[in-house]
Amino acid sequence: MPTMDSGDFVTSLTSPPDVTQTYYDTNLLMNAEYYLFHSRWASTRSLKHRQGQNIILRRYAYFAQALGPLTEGEPPAGKTLSLTDFQAVLSQRGDFVALTDFAQFTQRDELLNIASDKLGKQAGYTMDSVDRDVAVAGTGNIVYSNGTARTSVSTIIDGNDLDRLIRSMQTSGARMMVKGSGPQSGQGTNPVMPGYPCVISPELYTDLQNVSGYRSVETYKASGTMFEGEMGRYKNLVFFVAPDADNLGAGAKIFASGGATSTVVTNTSGTVDVHTILCYGEEYFTHVPLTGESVGMIFHKVGSAGTADPLNQVGTAGWKETSTRLRTNESWGGRIECAVTL
Repeated sequence: MPTMDSGDFVTSLTSPPDVTQTYYDTNLLMNAEYYLFHSRWASTRSLKHRQGQNIILRRYAYFAQALGPLTEGEPPAGKTLSLTDFQAVLSQRGDFVALTDFAQFTQRDELLNIASDKLGKQAGYTMDSVDRDVAVAGTGNIVYSNGTARTSVSTIIDGNDLDRLIRSMQTSGARMMVKGSGPQSGQGTNPVMPGYPCVISPELYTDLQNVSGYRSVETYKASGTMFEGEMGRYKNLVFFVAPDADNLGAGAKIFASGGATSTVVTNTSGTVDVHTILCYGEEYFTHVPLTGESVGMIFHKVGSAGTADPLNQVGTAGWKETSTRLRTNESWGGRIECAVTL
């Protein structure tokens, strides 16, 4: 990102130079990436321009083992390639804020900087929630803390639930994540210990710390083998806390009033609020942006609307992204659904 003096920042919606557009695009992405708790575990494919709005991803099935000995002079029956298609459709999301010339003339705040910051956070929450809702709808490797359905959930997380999820993920062939860690205090870019990333709520994190066998990141961070942002581990599960600080419906998935009837755990009007531990294996789900249109800032200066703004009073700043996402192997992701303590 280019270095700028304070005088280089554009604080009104006049024609911004290219360097300023780069600054605001970067600022948007920096704000958005902070909130990508689920999106960071997606595989990425891109769709080029003028290739239509549908994308089809294919996965070919494994062949069964060829255990039988060959008969002299007789070829085996052979195999036929078997594939599964996964299809998704591109869509667009975005929003904007209007900034009047009068407000910019009279207010002390640098409104365009503030708008860029707030829009970046909105873009991050929005994209992450869309990815989360696709991932949490998976049908494989589901563990309910008690019972066999969400509507029966009434107990908090324990080691048995976590062990069941690990066993189910491993039995299904889900591969653990192994990525380079971002620079942190005392940490370079060493390979991390393999693990299944799990996204949880702050409330569930409180209960998790009381589970026997859970290790806080403080006990091993000196080894430099962490994923950026990880809070702790239980065996092969790696935990990341995704809050919904502004009560926007973002962060970790919570099914309000989704469980059984109980008032001894967190509930809404006597029905248990079900929290999720959403677990990711490699290639569980895929994010597909349109090339060059993933996310960016859009400015319209004051007066650019023509007759719709005859007195040159209003400009806008906004963001837009074009992408889709889909689960590509139901067996390589999973979740635990449980209650949390009051």
